[in-house]
Amino acid sequence: MPDNDAHEALLHEIIDCELAMFLAVPNADGPSTCQERPKTFRLMRWMSLSVHDDSTLTSYLNDLKQAGMQGRNLMVEKYARMEDSLPPLTDNPLVDVITGEEADFLAEASRLYPHAVPGRGGDAFRHYMRCELETWSDVTLALYGTEILRARNEGRNLALERYERLWRRLGYASLDEREEAARLREGGLERFAVENGECSGGRPRPPENYAFQAK
Repeated sequence: MPDNDAHEALLHEIIDCELAMFLAVPNADGPSTCQERPKTFRLMRWMSLSVHDDSTLTSYLNDLKQAGMQGRNLMVEKYARMEDSLPPLTDNPLVDVITGEEADFLAEASRLYPHAVPGRGGDAFRHYMRCELETWSDVTLALYGTEILRARNEGRNLALERYERLWRRLGYASLDEREEAARLREGGLERFAVENGECSGGRPRPPENYAFQAK
């Protein structure tokens, strides 16, 4: 699992780029709930991206920078895809392959830790994941696909690794400790309403007539 100063610096630069794009997503009803919580955005994107190798992160950062130079906002494109306001951005088969593998990872993690891992890897997660991956370049998708294959070969679960990192960052000794603490106070548990993304409720919805510059 990657974890060093250079890796964290790379994550920080990526999330800075993503947050700038996220806050610029137009919303018909004004800023969304998620856009008003940049710290939560940063935390959840850190969790999601932190398991990637530096090579994958560097490629994704290049995607973000290239998009910026082209006047594109990848967050706008992702949410527009989620609203079916744009046609598919790519026909790369790795989008569905990676989505399926990540959904399986999440379903297994949630089965093992039902109180500490929200979401079940269902249709909503798959839709979110697919729309995000469509904004990634073929090079970055290929690197991501290699990571998935390696994780499978090594018997690792990327969703478990993400939530282990999340709960440790939030002060728990481990994912197991968080699961036990949440189980003991299940009746009043405030669970994160996230599924491997930045926010599952109150997300921005670009107006239908918004002008997009597709790939």
